[in-house]
Amino acid sequence: MRLNQILLGILSSPASGYDIKVFFGENPFWHAELSQVYPALKRLEGLGFLSSCLVPSTTGPDRKVYQLTDAGR
Repeated sequence: MRLNQILLGILSSPASGYDIKVFFGENPFWHAELSQVYPALKRLEGLGFLSSCLVPSTTGPDRKVYQLTDAGR
């Protein structure tokens, strides 16, 4: 399975890049480095499969949260 499809599956509910990092860290079946994940998220957003928004964080900088668009579903 390719990283793009895995990310679209993970994003069945909105998530930040950090949330995705945690998913890959806890999942024994798939592995991806953040250096792969963030460019893939940007590419999927550019293709119209994802949208993103900044969400304020109480513990640091705002988080960029990704969610599927109709095209991504």
